[in-house]
Amino acid sequence: MKNLLHIGMLSQPSYNFHPHSHTAWEAIYYTFGEGTMEVNGQNLIFSTGDLICIPPNTVNYEHSEK
Repeated sequence: MKNLLHIGMLSQPSYNFHPHSHTAWEAIYYTFGEGTMEVNGQNLIFSTGDLICIPPNTVNYEHSEK
């Protein structure tokens, strides 16, 4: 990674992110909760304290019940 482009934090919990991608690496750190993420057709389970890094132009989406 040559340059850090953005750091953001959601102010409210989000339970579903529709399929999307970014032109740069996406790093997601989960501060609470648990759920599943699909990346390139592979399901990943995430929970509090996990960090997931997604390569550029890779479609992914998330779902959480909690």
